[in-house]
Amino acid sequence: MGGVGKTTLLKKIYKSLSGDANMGFNHVLFIEASKGIQVEELRKQIAKGLQLELSAGKEDIFNALKITNFVLLLDNIWEEVDLINLGIPHPYSDDNSTKQYKHNVIFTTQSEDVCAKMGAGENTIKVECLEPDEAWDLFKDNVNLDVIESDEKFNEIAKQVMRKCGGLPLALKVVGKAMSNKKSVQDWDFILKSIENSGIEVVQGVQESLLPILKFSYDNLPQNIQECFLCASILRWLHKDDLLELWMGLGLIGDFVNLQQAYGKARYIFKNLEESCLLYSSDDDDHVHLHDVIYEMAVWIASDCGKNMNKWIVKRFDLLAVETPTIDTKNWRFTNRVIIRGKVELSPILSHQCSDLLCLIIHTNSCLKNIPQGFFRQMPNLTCLDLSSTCIKELPKGYQMFG
Repeated sequence: MGGVGKTTLLKKIYKSLSGDANMGFNHVLFIEASKGIQVEELRKQIAKGLQLELSAGKEDIFNALKITNFVLLLDNIWEEVDLINLGIPHPYSDDNSTKQYKHNVIFTTQSEDVCAKMGAGENTIKVECLEPDEAWDLFKDNVNLDVIESDEKFNEIAKQVMRKCGGLPLALKVVGKAMSNKKSVQDWDFILKSIENSGIEVVQGVQESLLPILKFSYDNLPQNIQECFLCASILRWLHKDDLLELWMGLGLIGDFVNLQQAYGKARYIFKNLEESCLLYSSDDDDHVHLHDVIYEMAVWIASDCGKNMNKWIVKRFDLLAVETPTIDTKNWRFTNRVIIRGKVELSPILSHQCSDLLCLIIHTNSCLKNIPQGFFRQMPNLTCLDLSSTCIKELPKGYQMFG
């Protein structure tokens, strides 16, 4: 289950082993995976943690780890990970030259099937939702305690809202933060009834009863910050500078005199979203990241609450695929944003007008060397274009048409 606290637990292990009580480990690596992540991306994170070149291959990683004590903390894997292909010496290797060293791998996943395929066996630990008393304590930690304890009716309504969170720590934190500025019984009662009568349908990856709870935290944001949040969600994990450029390109930052002022506005937005528990910064504070459950909610909101699944299109392709597929543009007619990542070719020409398309991101595609002539002619309102980490050196004629 997502949002139950697996990542929080793994980070506590990481921090405890990274300090003085490191139990003799030479390397403690915390690696963030996600749905559809490529092996190359995982290797880059490992290489960075080992202070190797980011282009380090599996042999380089293996040689750096094989005669050391290490623990690899692999967070949020969705399918079996081939440790050998990553360059990780297997914890149960028969190699006598490495048996004297501690080679440990700890991972989190939502799938018991993945646990079985990874050979976790009896070492599997199931993280459960909180008991009611524990859930109430966590909820109180995130709301205005003086308010809910000022009146018995307040207290009872707060407990009803808390119970809607189903003991899920993520929901308790998100909702608690969103409710922390509500100071009247009427506000709390109205929100409780709104949640109960929402009629929101099931979204894949999110428990049915939790979606109206989580969406309330989004609805509680100012409109411009709502848009900024949805933009952050489309890539899930990205550098703050890249996100700022995206916000600027789409006009979400508002007017600014210089970049310093723009960065100041962006920092305010980051702070607002982090305080709402809708996104969080990486340990180096350079990147932003979304929890899987929050991501699924954001995708659902961006698609007009599931009514228009082609409004925002996000596609990932294999970086090492032998054959390079051609991206299907048939659904772009009513699309607002398109994000394509990985090895893919573009259609020579669009056969239909894409008047709604405002943002086109095509990145991390080393085989893309040029854009077909006339490709942009059907995109009269395009205002934001990102072709980073491709081999494109110049744009075709027609790029002046950008809005």
